[in-house]
Amino acid sequence: MESVQERMQRLGTKNKIAYFIAKEKESYEFKRRYARIRAEEFARECDGRELNYHVSVGGLDSIVLYLFLHEVCGIDAPGVSASSLEDKSIQRVHKALGIINVPPLKRKDGSFWTKAKVIQEFGFPVISKEVAAKMNCCRIRLKRTKQCAMRSSLVRQELMAAGKKTQRCN
Repeated sequence: MESVQERMQRLGTKNKIAYFIAKEKESYEFKRRYARIRAEEFARECDGRELNYHVSVGGLDSIVLYLFLHEVCGIDAPGVSASSLEDKSIQRVHKALGIINVPPLKRKDGSFWTKAKVIQEFGFPVISKEVAAKMNCCRIRLKRTKQCAMRSSLVRQELMAAGKKTQRCN
């Protein structure tokens, strides 16, 4: 069986990481131009093969991608979402953008999934980006700042009160 190191060597992972880091250091204009070229290449390849493509739209990141493709690249990729599972404010944004709403998958009993059923069955899947950023800050600075340790404790207490599992940062 192939080890992780052997697989990384076979795939040229170190070179790929170095290439990624180099691109990461480029200017915003370079990144924007690069993203546009890659998006146009992708659309051309799909068109050449007579394949369809779309943007799966949910939250902010995919909305930005959808707008980038339409407004910057001129690529008419339809946006598709199971908006009924999203917050009402996101549903309004999807509607305003003309995102195609598809029904969520059916459950084993034949009924459609609702946001409430998803949360009841699987729990709330993520914490907000704001809370995640605060916790990351605390992990980095925990040893240096008592105030940050206090904030981490408060965030943990809020999450536990909401019924979410937490882990201490050491």
